[in-house]
Amino acid sequence: MAVGSSSSGGPALGECDRLYGSLPQYTLCEQTDTLCEFAVRTNSQTCNIVCSGVGGECVDAFDNDIPVCLPTGIRDDCDTERQTEICLCTRFVR
Repeated sequence: MAVGSSSSGGPALGECDRLYGSLPQYTLCEQTDTLCEFAVRTNSQTCNIVCSGVGGECVDAFDNDIPVCLPTGIRDDCDTERQTEICLCTRFVR
């Protein structure tokens, strides 16, 4: 099997730290079979931009006060611009 491909022929799954770990103030919150949830300094960019910047797709976003895995209770979406955010992105890369 080629590096970066899956046995089913679909997109390859990557480890969240490998895919998103180079982002500013990245902190992994949770990793599932298909998703990465992490806190990150977005610098007024959206989670759509953050996720797609490394080949993933944004699924959801949550506001946080500082770049840690504690949401404020305010539900954002993938197009909300904030300084820091909790992004929920896919583990597959395009």
